[in-house]
Amino acid sequence: MTGIGRFAGGAALILLVAHPLARAQLPTAPAAEAGRAGPGVLHLRAGAARLSERPNLLDSAEPFAAGMRHVIQLDGPMSPRRRAKLAGIGVRLGHYLPENAYLADLAGVTWSDLNGLGYATWVGPFAADWKVCPNIGRAELV
Repeated sequence: MTGIGRFAGGAALILLVAHPLARAQLPTAPAAEAGRAGPGVLHLRAGAARLSERPNLLDSAEPFAAGMRHVIQLDGPMSPRRRAKLAGIGVRLGHYLPENAYLADLAGVTWSDLNGLGYATWVGPFAADWKVCPNIGRAELV
């Protein structure tokens, strides 16, 4: 259904309302696994990185390598409370990566600590093919 309203000066407001059948064709988010939303996509200058196509270290008991940059994706936006909890288990955050992800130093952090947070959806190494800007990953982490 489309509606057009006219305002003073000839400006028009067009209102589009989706038909119920059109809404049924919209893509849906990945199904939740074990109460946790699945990993999404990083929207990088190098292009979209589909995290579901890469190994998720949250599903592994392997320790995180010291000095290696990882990416941690959350199920939603960062908050002061989330940042404090991440710091409390030893996560050192770096650059933000859209969508809801960060470069991170995870040395000394265990996968069980990250799983225990309940809002980390994907963790993995930062892939070399994601890097476009030579300064990404070189800034000091806080």
